[in-house]
Amino acid sequence: MFEPGLRFAALLAFVSFVLLFFLPHDCLGEAKKGRGCEGNIEISPKAGFVIKPEGPFSFNLRFCAENCTIPPGAMLEIIPFGHTDWQSRFVIPRISLSCAGIEKRADVVVDPFYSALEAGEQGAPFRFLVRFHDGLDGGDVFRFNYDIPKIYRPYYGLAGLCRPTFQVSLLDKDGNIVHRYPTPVWKVAPVPAKELNILVPSQAQVGEDVTLLVAFSGMDGLPVYDDMGEVRLDLPKDVVADNASIRIGASDKGRKEIRVRFTGAGFFRITGKSDKGFEATSNPIRVGKEGQYRVLWGDLHKHSDYSWDSRNISNNVCLRPQDNLDLARDLALLDFMASTDHGQHDRGFVETKDWRIPQVDMTKDDWERYRADIVAAQRPDIIHFFGYEQRDPRGDTCMIFLDHGRYFIEKGRRLDVSEQWARHRPGELVSIPHFHPLNGIELFDKTSPHETLMEIYSIHGRYEFYRNEQPKVAGRWWHNSHEHNKKGPFVMDLLEKGFRLGLVAAGDHAQPGMWGISGVLAREKTKEAIFEALLARRTYASTGARILVDFRVGGLLMGEEKRVSSNDPVRGKRTIAVELHAPGKIQLVEVIRNGAVLFRKEIALPDWQGEFLDLESLDTISKVRPLNGERSTYYYLRITQEDGHMVWTSPVFFLPDHEPGGKG
Repeated sequence: MFEPGLRFAALLAFVSFVLLFFLPHDCLGEAKKGRGCEGNIEISPKAGFVIKPEGPFSFNLRFCAENCTIPPGAMLEIIPFGHTDWQSRFVIPRISLSCAGIEKRADVVVDPFYSALEAGEQGAPFRFLVRFHDGLDGGDVFRFNYDIPKIYRPYYGLAGLCRPTFQVSLLDKDGNIVHRYPTPVWKVAPVPAKELNILVPSQAQVGEDVTLLVAFSGMDGLPVYDDMGEVRLDLPKDVVADNASIRIGASDKGRKEIRVRFTGAGFFRITGKSDKGFEATSNPIRVGKEGQYRVLWGDLHKHSDYSWDSRNISNNVCLRPQDNLDLARDLALLDFMASTDHGQHDRGFVETKDWRIPQVDMTKDDWERYRADIVAAQRPDIIHFFGYEQRDPRGDTCMIFLDHGRYFIEKGRRLDVSEQWARHRPGELVSIPHFHPLNGIELFDKTSPHETLMEIYSIHGRYEFYRNEQPKVAGRWWHNSHEHNKKGPFVMDLLEKGFRLGLVAAGDHAQPGMWGISGVLAREKTKEAIFEALLARRTYASTGARILVDFRVGGLLMGEEKRVSSNDPVRGKRTIAVELHAPGKIQLVEVIRNGAVLFRKEIALPDWQGEFLDLESLDTISKVRPLNGERSTYYYLRITQEDGHMVWTSPVFFLPDHEPGGKG
């Protein structure tokens, strides 16, 4: 059947397999003396293995007690790199394990993290805990085989910047790390280009030189490392560029910047086409006399390799804060970014009848190292804020500091969000609730000058109201867990309860600027001016489209509020004014008042301006809010582009007094 040479090669491979996995071993080394037992591991494939997109992948791990004793209850934690495909739900890998030569109890628990999204569905197992109930003695061997039929997101897009990796650790019976083992570094194949992006600042003055970025991106906004050829720009009248033809080679990492100048005032968009068939239109830029505020774009929720989930369920497997900042500026042309790594790393979400692994807080040493990295990760063309994500009984909150902030543990106890509020002066901290299925709205019962915003959209999806539809953006996928979050909180829940909070969007553990972004109306591009705008709620949330929005009700700009006396004209009627300039055609404009659609208009235009009157009295429409007993009315704007991208403005709030000069 086979040639003699092939028969010999097959026999040799079989014998090698048997020798490696089934014959007794001395466990690769001498016993550790005086340091406790750490054992030893072997992993295949070895370093240098190339992971290919959309292909199968498997690895084998062999763990040996190394001539010493692993105590009963100890665990081996195995965290492979992430491989989830949340659009088609999850890839469930095939797992096998054995304890060759020993008859002792050892079982594996799969930690799905975001498991059971809906009835009958399971999560993506990206963390395994092997508990050795009876321990292991010297010479005992444990084998773990992990087989994925198809890799969807193996971080292969960051070949020039990052590497796929995984962690293997020995834990004691309480889940504390005893030893972390070295693991091989694998190579990754480059990601193919899927999209061309042309980005410019949102505002400029006549005669001002500004940056124009031409960038190719792949799956989930990952950078591209191929030779992308030539991109030709179609420059409108009154736009002058260094060069209308841009060559992007492999060494350019899929991007190139040029300088453009506007010789006339107005709203401009710049289109481009590559010789490989990609086409793009830039975001709109307003050129003319600069007004009171500038529109700046940023990502206020960004994880790096300090966050355990970011390493294993996103494309940031080993991105440092500096790497995130570089991607935010060089691939997304953002004006600001906040690093908000987890203060708590979950070793929870794993429960059996007889044991549970607790959460682990970031240590003080980790905190200082993380803060030092943020301080070091600065560059003059993008503002970088230091922060962290706080786990709290009410849910998760991004805590962002103007300066460096305070460590969240005092005297061995983790501070909650309200305790952190009390330890910072006004203007030093902004806290932003991050919605996903954790707790009910009843746990939101406190207000603070530090908390002026809430996150309506992120990689977890849209959290405007229960069972809202997700934005129909091509290529987007979400962990949408509304079925497990029926109690809230959603944005409308908090607004109806009486919280006067503005709206932002963020990427979470997605690529910086490639998922949710926030528009901020700031007086200038400085850290202090952006922070002031966040605390003043002059913000709007976007799924990624950089739409220029001017939304006013009764003369108030988005985010503003007013106590209305009985003789104020806006008590009886209010003018609602909207001006929009979008990268693509706007499909729908909706004005939301007190949780219901007040005004709805289909447009099919990239630019639109409208004005109308709300003739209903505030005395009639205002509601008594459970949070504080005050009567109030709020308005916000919801915009939907034809390509599915969405934008939500911060609300405008009116508080009518019961009596002239009195409080509502």
